[in-house]
Amino acid sequence: MRARVLGNGLERLTDPALTLLVLGCTAAGIGAFLLDVAGVVAMPWTLSFVSLPALVVVVAIGVWAQRVARQPFFNRLAVGVAAGFIATLAYDGVRWAIQESAPLDYDGFRSISIFGSLILSKPETALDARIAGWTYHFWNGV
Repeated sequence: MRARVLGNGLERLTDPALTLLVLGCTAAGIGAFLLDVAGVVAMPWTLSFVSLPALVVVVAIGVWAQRVARQPFFNRLAVGVAAGFIATLAYDGVRWAIQESAPLDYDGFRSISIFGSLILSKPETALDARIAGWTYHFWNGV
């Protein structure tokens, strides 16, 4: 019953409106970080109660779009995911190249450990903080 209600609501939205909804949901990931930096809300809270539900909404919209034959919208969403993944890899490649070629003591990936530390409230060197940081990094990139 609830799926039908959700579907009926989404069917009324135009593709540009769906695109804006997905864009807003995907902005929740970086929003979590910015709210933490500003000292407004801690990152673990916003990730749990804003960003993760927003990710679920995006996935649900993607599944819904595929099932009800909103093919142009679904195609744009799929291309966006692929482009985000490729762009994230390219970005990391540039960071690695700068890290390896710069004559400085520079860790191009330290920010990823910092993200994980903010998420889990553990030291940057902790393995689970690094895993959380990399997960957050790709989640935002894709």
